[in-house]
Amino acid sequence: MKKNAIVVTDLDYQRLTAILSDGSFRKKASPENLSRLARELERAKKVDPRKVAPDVVTMNTEIEFIDMDNRISKKLKLVYPQNADIRQGHVSVMAPIGTALLGFRKGDVIEWDVPAGKKKFLIKDIVYQPEAHGNYAL
Repeated sequence: MKKNAIVVTDLDYQRLTAILSDGSFRKKASPENLSRLARELERAKKVDPRKVAPDVVTMNTEIEFIDMDNRISKKLKLVYPQNADIRQGHVSVMAPIGTALLGFRKGDVIEWDVPAGKKKFLIKDIVYQPEAHGNYAL
């Protein structure tokens, strides 16, 4: 499990805490996933979107990661629940892997419980981070 502080922009924090308190989202996600996300946000270091490092996984960031068990490289985009579409590689922050990746950096190895068991992921690259491109409101 992740233990060090993660970095979350102030705007992402506000939006995610609002989602956690929204009853309609609570019906769509498992209580365990909601609880994990809430714990991650509690320990997060909040930063101004204009000051977040370009190698941090923020909301709407597209990353390339490696599943350390099988060495398969994949790309995904971390999105809010309403924008999730696995066929397009858009993974909800409410999904276990989404919660696991939020706030970590390129080069970090993350160990996390997923439905298939405990997994390790290496964040290989940040393909696109909105804040690094001046998109502070995504």
